[in-house]
Amino acid sequence: MSMKYNYIFAILAIICGIIGTFIAFFMSVFSEDLIFNALMALISTIFGGISMWLYSKDPFKSCVLYVLCAFGVLIGIFIFGIPAFLLFLMAAIGAYMERDKVDIPISPTAEVHTFGEQSATQQFSRPPVDTNKYWIIHIILVIILICILGASMVYDSAPAENETVLNVTNISITSEGYSLYTVKCDIVPLENFSYLEMQVIFYDSSGAVIGKSPLAWNINNPVANETIKASGRATTDSSSTRPARAEIYIYDSVFSGNDTSEAVYHKTVNISSK
Repeated sequence: MSMKYNYIFAILAIICGIIGTFIAFFMSVFSEDLIFNALMALISTIFGGISMWLYSKDPFKSCVLYVLCAFGVLIGIFIFGIPAFLLFLMAAIGAYMERDKVDIPISPTAEVHTFGEQSATQQFSRPPVDTNKYWIIHIILVIILICILGASMVYDSAPAENETVLNVTNISITSEGYSLYTVKCDIVPLENFSYLEMQVIFYDSSGAVIGKSPLAWNINNPVANETIKASGRATTDSSSTRPARAEIYIYDSVFSGNDTSEAVYHKTVNISSK
């Protein structure tokens, strides 16, 4: 028996769904909501395998279940689930266009007379389906998939234009002796976040980096319009050098300090030499 195209799309969707779910699980270490969404996506992915089994029993029910799996993954992990979402839709279309390849026996009714001949009872198959128009839909979905992935990559790599999602005031940096500094500020989120963290980079008077603290402070699930009294610790590389200024970055995702363009807030703070 030849491999059905809906099986191929479904297998690819399941792989993408599992990968996306694991990524979401990694992110969900800091948010209970993400754990729930990732579990929903994982369950939807598992049901994708059930859809493959159901195809040989009832292609129409399999088609419907593929669609439900697609939206379950998309709702669960959103951008991480877009590839699986589109592939499940392709599998649904494939199951529909290949429905004529499944032989489902139709039991004779009371109106069918065999006149004692058992050979007269036949297995009936659905008439052939013209699949050309469904291939056009597959091509369109592939184009949409490429466009969405490309757009998401461009969006992720685009510099943050700081559209003011945080109000940060009363910033102070105080030396605690040696190379340790306390960084304090008041933070008011303008929307709900699942996570925030602060990075502090120290520079000397010549502009050279003399210390980086990628995780000076962090918090889980800050609420919109709630004032947060943030207090963190940052260090320089040596107690013999005094910083002239500090760059403060706040991110809404874990370990984002390697790319300062991802910051949702940035502020330059000059440090007195006294």
